[in-house]
Amino acid sequence: MNRNKQIDFLRFCGVFLVMINHIIILGHSGLDRFLGVVQTGGWAGVDLFFVLSGYLVSGLIMKEYKLHGSFNPMRFLIRRGFKILPVFGYRIYLLYPLYQRTAA
Repeated sequence: MNRNKQIDFLRFCGVFLVMINHIIILGHSGLDRFLGVVQTGGWAGVDLFFVLSGYLVSGLIMKEYKLHGSFNPMRFLIRRGFKILPVFGYRIYLLYPLYQRTAA
C-alpha cells in the first residue's frame, strides 16, 4: 500500500495539536507561554483529524465501489474491524493492569 506522506504529515500535525492542548501548564517559562498559544488552537487538531478521516474513508469506499461495482457497508465495517480490533485488544491487554492498580 502506498502511503501519502503529505496526509501523514497533516495527521501528525492534528495529533500534535491535540496532545499539546492536553498538556498542563506548570510555571511561567517561555515554553509555557508558547504552549499557551498553541493550546488555544487545539480544536483545530480535532477538526483536521476528522476531515482527514472523512477523506481517507471516502477514498476507501470509492475504491471498493470501483473494484466491485457496488458498496457493501457490512463488508466494509468488517474489514475495518479486523484492522482495528487487534490493536485495540492489545492496548486493553497492556493497560488493564494499570487500571486495576489505580481503581484499587
